[in-house]
Amino acid sequence: MDKNDKIYQNLLNLLKCFKNRPYHLAKYLIDNKGLSKSFIKKLQTSEIKNVDMDIVFSDISELDDFFDSILDTKSEEEIIAEINKKLDIIISDENYEEAIKVRDYMIKNKIPRIYI
Repeated sequence: MDKNDKIYQNLLNLLKCFKNRPYHLAKYLIDNKGLSKSFIKKLQTSEIKNVDMDIVFSDISELDDFFDSILDTKSEEEIIAEINKKLDIIISDENYEEAIKVRDYMIKNKIPRIYI
Protein backbone atom coordinates (compact mmCIF):
# COMPACT_ATOMS: atom_id res chain seq x y z
CA MET A 1 0.00 0.00 0.00
CA ASP A 2 1.55 3.28 -1.01
CA LYS A 3 1.25 6.58 0.85
CA ASN A 4 -1.72 7.88 -1.14
CA ASP A 5 -3.66 4.62 -0.77
CA LYS A 6 -3.35 4.88 3.00
CA ILE A 7 -4.51 8.51 2.94
CA TYR A 8 -7.52 7.61 0.81
CA GLN A 9 -8.47 4.63 2.99
CA ASN A 10 -8.14 6.61 6.24
CA LEU A 11 -10.05 9.56 4.82
CA LEU A 12 -12.80 7.25 3.60
CA ASN A 13 -13.06 5.64 7.03
CA LEU A 14 -13.10 9.06 8.69
CA LEU A 15 -15.89 10.23 6.39
CA LYS A 16 -17.88 7.09 7.17
CA CYS A 17 -17.71 8.07 10.84
CA PHE A 18 -19.61 11.23 9.97
CA LYS A 19 -22.32 9.44 8.00
CA ASN A 20 -25.56 11.46 8.33
CA ARG A 21 -23.68 14.19 10.24
CA PRO A 22 -22.56 16.68 7.56
CA TYR A 23 -22.56 19.70 9.89
CA HIS A 24 -20.34 17.89 12.37
CA LEU A 25 -18.03 16.88 9.53
CA ALA A 26 -17.77 20.46 8.29
CA LYS A 27 -17.03 21.78 11.79
CA TYR A 28 -14.49 19.04 12.44
CA LEU A 29 -12.64 19.68 9.17
CA ILE A 30 -12.58 23.44 9.76
CA ASP A 31 -11.45 23.08 13.39
CA ASN A 32 -8.67 20.69 12.37
CA LYS A 33 -7.58 22.57 9.27
CA GLY A 34 -8.73 19.61 7.20
CA LEU A 35 -6.93 20.73 4.09
CA SER A 36 -3.64 21.48 5.81
CA LYS A 37 -0.49 19.39 5.57
CA SER A 38 -0.66 18.57 9.29
CA PHE A 39 -4.14 17.05 8.89
CA ILE A 40 -2.98 14.99 5.91
CA LYS A 41 -0.01 13.83 8.01
CA LYS A 42 -2.47 12.68 10.72
CA LEU A 43 -4.30 10.65 8.08
CA GLN A 44 -1.02 9.09 6.93
CA THR A 45 0.08 8.04 10.41
CA SER A 46 -3.25 7.01 11.96
CA GLU A 47 -4.86 3.60 11.92
CA ILE A 48 -8.49 4.60 11.48
CA LYS A 49 -10.92 1.74 11.75
CA ASN A 50 -14.41 1.78 10.28
CA VAL A 51 -16.39 3.08 13.28
CA ASP A 52 -20.09 2.39 13.73
CA MET A 53 -21.58 5.67 14.98
CA ASP A 54 -24.41 4.67 17.29
CA ILE A 55 -23.03 6.83 20.09
CA VAL A 56 -24.91 10.00 21.01
CA PHE A 57 -22.86 12.93 22.27
CA SER A 58 -24.21 15.31 24.91
CA ASP A 59 -22.23 18.27 23.59
CA ILE A 60 -19.88 19.22 20.78
CA SER A 61 -16.77 18.90 22.96
CA GLU A 62 -17.48 15.18 23.52
CA LEU A 63 -17.83 14.75 19.75
CA ASP A 64 -14.54 16.60 19.19
CA ASP A 65 -12.77 14.48 21.80
CA PHE A 66 -14.10 11.29 20.24
CA PHE A 67 -12.99 12.14 16.70
CA ASP A 68 -9.67 13.52 17.89
CA SER A 69 -9.09 10.18 19.59
CA ILE A 70 -9.71 8.42 16.26
CA LEU A 71 -6.91 10.38 14.59
CA ASP A 72 -4.66 10.27 17.62
CA THR A 73 -1.92 7.68 17.53
CA LYS A 74 -2.58 6.28 21.00
CA SER A 75 -1.81 2.75 21.98
CA GLU A 76 -4.62 0.23 22.25
CA GLU A 77 -4.25 0.19 26.05
CA GLU A 78 -4.63 3.97 26.24
CA ILE A 79 -7.77 3.87 24.11
CA ILE A 80 -9.29 1.08 26.22
CA ALA A 81 -8.54 3.02 29.41
CA GLU A 82 -10.02 6.22 27.95
CA ILE A 83 -13.27 4.54 26.87
CA ASN A 84 -13.60 2.89 30.28
CA LYS A 85 -13.00 6.23 32.00
CA LYS A 86 -15.68 7.89 29.86
CA LEU A 87 -18.08 5.08 30.73
CA ASP A 88 -17.34 5.59 34.44
CA ILE A 89 -18.08 9.31 34.10
CA ILE A 90 -21.33 8.67 32.26
CA ILE A 91 -22.42 6.19 34.94
CA SER A 92 -21.48 8.59 37.77
CA ASP A 93 -23.59 11.26 36.02
CA GLU A 94 -26.45 8.71 36.11
CA ASN A 95 -26.87 8.93 32.34
CA TYR A 96 -27.75 5.27 32.05
CA GLU A 97 -29.18 5.41 28.53
CA GLU A 98 -25.88 6.74 27.22
CA ALA A 99 -23.97 4.24 29.36
CA ILE A 100 -25.89 1.41 27.70
CA LYS A 101 -24.90 2.71 24.27
CA VAL A 102 -21.23 2.91 25.25
CA ARG A 103 -21.39 -0.56 26.84
CA ASP A 104 -22.96 -1.99 23.67
CA TYR A 105 -20.26 -0.29 21.58
CA MET A 106 -17.62 -1.87 23.81
CA ILE A 107 -19.19 -5.30 23.49
CA LYS A 108 -19.52 -4.98 19.71
CA ASN A 109 -15.87 -3.96 19.37
CA LYS A 110 -14.61 -6.44 21.99
CA ILE A 111 -13.29 -3.68 24.27
CA PRO A 112 -12.81 -5.10 27.78
CA ARG A 113 -14.41 -3.41 30.78
CA ILE A 114 -11.82 -2.27 33.32
CA TYR A 115 -12.97 -1.48 36.86
CA ILE A 116 -10.77 0.93 38.74
